[in-house]
Amino acid sequence: MIFHNSAQSYVRPVANVGIRQHLTRLSIGELPGGILLWKAIGKVAVAVCVATITMNVALSVYKGNLANAVVTVELQRHELMDRNINLRAKRAALLSPQAVELAAGKMLSLYSPVKGQNIKL
Repeated sequence: MIFHNSAQSYVRPVANVGIRQHLTRLSIGELPGGILLWKAIGKVAVAVCVATITMNVALSVYKGNLANAVVTVELQRHELMDRNINLRAKRAALLSPQAVELAAGKMLSLYSPVKGQNIKL
């Protein structure tokens, strides 16, 4: 066996960055994470705000349309209720005994006898 004993130690190659680079503080104007990160975050925040405002406006318009539809349906319902009341009153008047006698007298010439009238059978 051959052993190669070198007197020099092996060190992996690394970039020479210097120890002072990690110890420096951030200046007041710098943002942590870099300016590109904050620009991306800002763009996402603006997009979220625009989407939220757009949805809010769309939903408020939809709510207004629904409110108008509800008012229209309520007006139609009240009109139908009034018509129903009128028709029921008219039906009650037509089915009263006086109205039935009057209609039978006109259509079939059937009149109930009155006082002093002779009845022939």
